[in-house]
Amino acid sequence: MIVTTDIANIIFKDCKAFGISEMYQRGNIPEGEVKTERIVIYPKAQQPDAYWEKGYVEVNLCVPVTKTGKANLIRLNELERNAREMFKDGIVGQYDGSWYRYSSESIGIEEDKELCCYYVNVKLLFETLNVN
Repeated sequence: MIVTTDIANIIFKDCKAFGISEMYQRGNIPEGEVKTERIVIYPKAQQPDAYWEKGYVEVNLCVPVTKTGKANLIRLNELERNAREMFKDGIVGQYDGSWYRYSSESIGIEEDKELCCYYVNVKLLFETLNVN
């Protein structure tokens, strides 16, 4: 059985490939402005189905605004391209005796004025095989 905290741990491990050292999951995110690049992972509730339990995971690759208050479009472009490449074919694996697969549903750039950052938002569909 895979639960949402397991899902966050799986995605957390896989996101190390982006080379960003600051990574956080829901419930452990620092408050205040984003000063350095970070990855934030938000697993959502799973919905049971006949064969697969399905749920979404939001992965945000955060980049602080430049000293002039603008988006670092070069870095955002690089991260967006890396995310598309990493998630394009989907990822399949096994965790705690259960099979899972996940792939991107959407990828785009967003802004968070309160946190003073722009981020690449990756929405992943995470499915866990629900068969014994």
